[in-house]
Amino acid sequence: MAFFNTILPKCESSLRYNITWYVSSSPCVTCADRITETLKKNKNLRLTIMVGRLFMWEEPEMQAALKKMKSAGCKLRIMKPQDFEYVWQNFVEPEEGEEAKAFVPWEDIQENFQYYEEKLAEILH
Repeated sequence: MAFFNTILPKCESSLRYNITWYVSSSPCVTCADRITETLKKNKNLRLTIMVGRLFMWEEPEMQAALKKMKSAGCKLRIMKPQDFEYVWQNFVEPEEGEEAKAFVPWEDIQENFQYYEEKLAEILH
């Protein structure tokens, strides 16, 4: 939530902002509520959250929180294998003294993507 406390207050309300977050898990209920309220207050902000997996997606209150985020304009997406590679290449820093390593997808990365994409579609529709 550092974005809301340090970056967003410095943004000009007359400008439009398109922000993409890459995170390992979808937000918890408390964070989802904060995101929803922030998007309602900041109509100039467009937020896309790319997630590796859904956090506690079976819980009714979590599903409701994700629906509220969508209603507030948040785009929630499951990361595809190529999104993981993009994150690896652009945001993962190599160990000091080592060369950057190539992204190596795990065995069932495509199946994970399809599973969570299906679950997210069920929740949001």
